[in-house]
Amino acid sequence: VSTYWQKKFADDKQYISTLIAPDMEWLREYDNLVKTDKLNNPAQLKGLVDKRVEWMIHSEYGFKSHIGRTLERSGASVMSLDGFGEVIDALLPMIQNSIELLRTVSRSKLEKFVFGFLLHLKRNGAIYSEHLQPYITSGGDTYVINNIGSRKVYMPKFGTNLSTPKFLTNGNFRAFDKISNRSKTTWYDRWLIHNFVDDNPLLPETAIVYQPILEVLLKHKILIETDCADKLIWGLNPEKLFITTDTSELRCGRCKHKLTIDTNDHHYAFDMKCMRRECNGNYENSISEESYYRLLYSDGDLQRVVAREHTGLLGRAVREKVENDFIKRRSTEPWKPNLLSATPTLEMGIDIGDLSSVILCSVPPNGANYLQRIGRAGRTDGNAFNVTLANASNHDLYFYEEPNEIMQGSIDAPGVYIDASAILQRQ
Repeated sequence: VSTYWQKKFADDKQYISTLIAPDMEWLREYDNLVKTDKLNNPAQLKGLVDKRVEWMIHSEYGFKSHIGRTLERSGASVMSLDGFGEVIDALLPMIQNSIELLRTVSRSKLEKFVFGFLLHLKRNGAIYSEHLQPYITSGGDTYVINNIGSRKVYMPKFGTNLSTPKFLTNGNFRAFDKISNRSKTTWYDRWLIHNFVDDNPLLPETAIVYQPILEVLLKHKILIETDCADKLIWGLNPEKLFITTDTSELRCGRCKHKLTIDTNDHHYAFDMKCMRRECNGNYENSISEESYYRLLYSDGDLQRVVAREHTGLLGRAVREKVENDFIKRRSTEPWKPNLLSATPTLEMGIDIGDLSSVILCSVPPNGANYLQRIGRAGRTDGNAFNVTLANASNHDLYFYEEPNEIMQGSIDAPGVYIDASAILQRQ
């Protein structure tokens, strides 16, 4: 992904300022770029941005893939696995020969079982990464990532109540998933029951079934194995994962759970058992509708929002730089602001050029103020989009019901009061 976007931009300044994470903008090199338009040490900062982009890909298609308006949930793209067919070729005879109760298992049944197992690992964020090395080897301790002393500057913090990557283990690590647990039924226990109990109610122990699967996946380098406190931890090998925009959608016929997959994997997921542990339905074809976010992510002209504040509290030099950067900003300068949050300091006497939109966070005191403020937009070609938000005050609610009262009629010029000492002092 990083290599792809580096070819899209003309130089390192565009690449860095477009993709740098908001919590990395404090870095000295980037702060210097914002203040002086110069990038002194591009290689180091670019390397940090590359690593953050790589991590964001892991999280976007991993443990965050099913939360919110993600690329996967919108159907814009999905992460898929390479070499799955070869795994089944090697695994089928091993399962049939080593587990008596599964001697007659069909290839199709085994494909769906293993495919759902790997999909669950991906959705849990069990993707091995050098960025998570301390987290993995500590058994899922987020302190090693959040601690200022040991945290890598390009890595985000893990919130205490937010989801974190869940790797697979045979140990007792609270943050990770265990294949089988005596005290409670795990997802892997239920996945085995959902897939095979109809064929044979006398199923073997969960660990016995998953053991040959893990061995084959490790042999084909689909999984990576590491250890912590003499216990094993497994995660997906990122070298076997790829991203595709050729996606298909399926839904569970019972609970309507949505599943977005690579179109080439459709035959694995179709009629597969629902991955939700409390549901025993099967996935069916879903009529894919062109969602707004899928179109936006695929074809939209996405622009990074770079916001700055403009108030009278700013020094003159700083205020003028914010104004000039905003007015003269070019598409090749994405580090400059394209959104200003301003007090009435921009109400009069400033030509902002091709500004297209103005949002007023409350109804102005009178028609003159309203005219001056919305007049900042559309000065180049006459086209403007203006929005006024009416708050719960009597003043705002009155003009919300009677908008023509502030948009029509005579406009009194703003008054200048010579005896206002505060104004005289500022001038």
